[in-house]
Amino acid sequence: MVFYPKRSRFFNSHLRNNKICWTQSKQSNFSDISLICAQPAYLCGNQADFIRSFLKKKLKKQAKIIIKLKPSMPITKKPSETRMGKGKGSLSYWVTILRPGQCIFKLNSHRLNTVNKVASNITSKLSVKSFCFVKSIRWVL
Repeated sequence: MVFYPKRSRFFNSHLRNNKICWTQSKQSNFSDISLICAQPAYLCGNQADFIRSFLKKKLKKQAKIIIKLKPSMPITKKPSETRMGKGKGSLSYWVTILRPGQCIFKLNSHRLNTVNKVASNITSKLSVKSFCFVKSIRWVL
């Protein structure tokens, strides 16, 4: 399951400024553990799909998984060995724009030890610097 929007107004878009700080609160109101992004980055649809499949495989039915990623920007690419000019390339894939402090996913579980280990595993596997926010412990780096 590749992450892409159901409907979009335009297929091609300009690159956006990604260095704007996130203004939402970093506290998790509904979940026990949440993974929060620490730097501005783009997350591809296949990386988001990897997160979902990895969490389902490791946690099975121990926790409820809420993925907070929505792909919003199309990335275009020209085929290799083409000459310059002749317009913008065709749509290649969709990315999610991540800003510092934005929640990537949330987990609800009564077994905090196992869920915390899995969440810290994902932080090492992702290409984005991120950290776990545990409701009872506050910040876990």
